[in-house]
Amino acid sequence: MIIFLEFKMSLAPLMLMLATFSGGEAVAGDYAASAHGNSNFGVKREGMSPYAQGNCAHCHEQHASIDGSEPLPVNGSPSDSLLFNDLQATCFACHGGTLQAGTIVNNNYASTFGGASPESTTIQAAFSKATSHNLADVKTFLENNSGLYDVPAGGTPCSGCHNIHLAKPNKQSPGDPTKTAISLPSDHDNLWGDDTTPDERMTAWGVGAYQPPQRAGGYSEPDGTSNNAAIQAEKTPDYSTFCSDCHNSTNVIWSTRLGRNLRKIDWNSEKHGGGAATDVAGVQDVLAPYADSSLGSYVLSCLDCHEPHGASNMYLLRNVVNARWVNLPPGSTAIRNLCKSCHNVNAPANAYDGDDMYVYDIYYCHHAEQYDSLLANCTGCHSNNSSCLECHSHGWSF
Repeated sequence: MIIFLEFKMSLAPLMLMLATFSGGEAVAGDYAASAHGNSNFGVKREGMSPYAQGNCAHCHEQHASIDGSEPLPVNGSPSDSLLFNDLQATCFACHGGTLQAGTIVNNNYASTFGGASPESTTIQAAFSKATSHNLADVKTFLENNSGLYDVPAGGTPCSGCHNIHLAKPNKQSPGDPTKTAISLPSDHDNLWGDDTTPDERMTAWGVGAYQPPQRAGGYSEPDGTSNNAAIQAEKTPDYSTFCSDCHNSTNVIWSTRLGRNLRKIDWNSEKHGGGAATDVAGVQDVLAPYADSSLGSYVLSCLDCHEPHGASNMYLLRNVVNARWVNLPPGSTAIRNLCKSCHNVNAPANAYDGDDMYVYDIYYCHHAEQYDSLLANCTGCHSNNSSCLECHSHGWSF
């Protein structure tokens, strides 16, 4: 018997389904094709030997028959999903805790798809880093905008980006987007990135528009098997559209950590998005793989620079970008440590004497050909402690 289980469901069909469970294979269908429902590496709670790996009973209990107490109430009523634990706690109990039989390793994005040494090896550890998506803020945002998003009411904030009954193990196949683990918040019941057409891949931005960054260890992200931009872009889900489902020019998103609303983002017009990048003719001011004549057409994926869950750097910035180390802990002002991963902001030796090198770096990056004639005008915009963020940041108009 096949019944697809979602967060909100009536008790009767759930009981009927659970009554059919045995020690055999997990329930078939979409769930059985997911990472959690896989019979080889899916959910398997410690102490649950009568149930096969991937069986729904590892998360859902009928009549508290396993742990001996009723599922935790949600909003004063019994859990609609008969979960053995609070839903968010259930996610972390396995993705960071000890309840899953065997060890679950979820390296951060820069490691899994960028080839870097792992900064975190579990989802819970990633959320415990210096900066992260605040799950309480995510939950509040989704609940306050329920008319825009079809994430199940009362669910975990993790459900904003993941459908736990559909998510697949992308970590095992970084070059296969059909193994995607994400679903659009506005389209919770479908995976994002698995579509065989270019609509859900970075190729949706146009031929040659997306150049995957270099991968630590060689070749390009996401799997390091090729330097062909078109091939690698086809392997990368369209994270820009995915993130823009919430981070866009319309939504107001409160950040508890920052104590303010986040800047609105129109990725279609931003310099690193769909807006044409500016280049100084004849100046090679960008690094491989971006240093070619098509510079003006490039669009970046949000995850080229950011971690999806959390990071040691400020603003969830990756610790390795374009195969280059980035060190920007919260409070740092050296934002060029990120920019120089792709931009040539380092002045040549003895090119200019007697001035602050940081000011010269900014100047050289933008005005190398006109160096002599424009040098005197730098301070009109740049102080001795100028940051790239004075002109370049999400939400700014160019």
